[in-house]
Amino acid sequence: MKTVPSIITVCLSIVAVLPRSGVAYQIEAARPTHYFYTPTAYLNEDFDLVASLHEVSYMVPNNLQFYNSFLDNIGRVCFGARYGIFDNLSVGAGLAWSLATLGPYAHGVPHYADARFGTFLTWGFFRNEYFEGALTPHMQLGNHISAGGDVGLMGTPSPYWSVIGEFGFSYDFTDQRAYLNTVMGARIHPPQLPFLSFDGGVDFIERPPEEFAQHFRPFIDAIFTMKTIQ
Repeated sequence: MKTVPSIITVCLSIVAVLPRSGVAYQIEAARPTHYFYTPTAYLNEDFDLVASLHEVSYMVPNNLQFYNSFLDNIGRVCFGARYGIFDNLSVGAGLAWSLATLGPYAHGVPHYADARFGTFLTWGFFRNEYFEGALTPHMQLGNHISAGGDVGLMGTPSPYWSVIGEFGFSYDFTDQRAYLNTVMGARIHPPQLPFLSFDGGVDFIERPPEEFAQHFRPFIDAIFTMKTIQ
């Protein structure tokens, strides 16, 4: 878990140095391309950077994004790439695993399981100034074969904060067991620091339906975004 404080230190160091260097008023924020665990359907513009506990990503030309998740995973893939097919449709693939977790449980792919190949498709079924939603069917192939889907919803009643909810289902064909998960919380957008966001919520850890409400933990994320070329 040494990775988590290291990422926080790097992000805070960047923010601390920018005002002294005179760049603070020139930095332009990008957008986080994830809700909590669910990826957004849209991708950023070329050369946009996102650095957080759950997503470190960089956009390259031709609608291609490379990303890594240090804490749990996004789209149940901890390292991989995404391609934007349309503004509201993207596809991703990579290593399905969790590098580090808060507590003994992981999201989607247990940390004690062998790494697998994972893939997902994210469809943004609605988006306007105040609300957006995305559906993410997914599949993992390896020592276990599983499939399911996640729904990510975000409402933004104020420029300064948003409410996020996620609901997911998966079925492990190897163990023949079904799993449910839910995450609910908020994202804070500091008005003086548009390139920073902070997430906090409650994560009802993915468990079989009969154990669903018995295990939960806090969800946290600190997100730094910027356009590296303007």
